[in-house]
Amino acid sequence: MKPGKRKHCYDYPRPMVTVDCVLLREAERALQVLLVERGSPPYQGRWALPGGFVRMKESLEAAVVRELAEETGIKELSFLIQLGAYGAVGRDPRGRAVSVAFIGIIPGGPRPPKAGSDAAAAVWLPVEELPERLAFDHATILGDALRRLAAGGRSSGVLFAFLRDPFTLEQLGNVLHAVYGVPLAPEDYLKPFLEMKIVSRLRRDQGYRFTGWHEGKRR
Repeated sequence: MKPGKRKHCYDYPRPMVTVDCVLLREAERALQVLLVERGSPPYQGRWALPGGFVRMKESLEAAVVRELAEETGIKELSFLIQLGAYGAVGRDPRGRAVSVAFIGIIPGGPRPPKAGSDAAAAVWLPVEELPERLAFDHATILGDALRRLAAGGRSSGVLFAFLRDPFTLEQLGNVLHAVYGVPLAPEDYLKPFLEMKIVSRLRRDQGYRFTGWHEGKRR
């Protein structure tokens, strides 16, 4: 490096890179998403998806896991997959920013979030009862995530991430109702996964256990 030349000074401008996470769970037959209240500008006081800036020496996945832990206290996920990149000009009033969004899933049950870092609050909300306006373009990201989940849930096995092992037909039926909004027969949904040995039936009416994935990764 020549004397007087600044470190990280480039001939071309570089956009900021952030990550955002659509973290979902099923509770009382409803699909819920985890939101945080922004504690600082921009959009202070507005609800948003958990997320933040990517550090220089961490992967995108490591960044989203870290941000979730810092802003909500949630560290363990059963499923995490990249949704896509969002880079519309003007999406962030701080400057040119590209966000890589992820879909995360955890099983239902008592898991209250604990707000931290720059989040003033963190809460699970049914996707049908969201605030009127989310920060940034997070309403668009959330909508894309829900469509991806509904489409992939019929063939990929991703919906089993909402369940703990072992699970029952009733519990699977609750997840199906949460995702698709109508009652569906869990036996019909389960049949192809049993045939492909992605799900196994346990003995003596002890329920079912899933044994494999088609996409994404289990953490």
